[in-house]
Amino acid sequence: MKPIATRVASALAILIVLASCSTLQRMSDEKGAAWVAQQLNEGKAAELAAISSSPFLLDGEIIALPEDTTAFWNGLVKAGLKLDTELSRALPVGPDTWREFGSTRDVQVFFGKYVAEGARLFELSTANGRRVLVLYRSSWGSRKLYGFKGPY
Repeated sequence: MKPIATRVASALAILIVLASCSTLQRMSDEKGAAWVAQQLNEGKAAELAAISSSPFLLDGEIIALPEDTTAFWNGLVKAGLKLDTELSRALPVGPDTWREFGSTRDVQVFFGKYVAEGARLFELSTANGRRVLVLYRSSWGSRKLYGFKGPY
């Protein structure tokens, strides 16, 4: 019985070390960014709206109603915005990340109140070379979008 416990403990230790590896975080970021881009590129506004938080941050403005967030995603699809599935930049959300979305107190409070720990900031390129920012969090199979900025 003791050898099994030792093996389990060793396996858990290895998993913990691997989970903290930056390569795994990069892979997770790339997968999340590609998923968001793919949904938008394929016109799946409903999928993006379904995982969008309420309230939702758009270009420094807070969208309170889920219907308005749905209208936003539908508008992006209708406008034909296409995103590169390759990630340009990914950062953990930190104390000053809110400044990427604006310089108002509302944006700062939004980040403090609504953006969950572990969220990431993705920067993706558009088909015409402009950029967008996406606030995203993935945890154990669930996804959440907190905000979007751009194209800029």
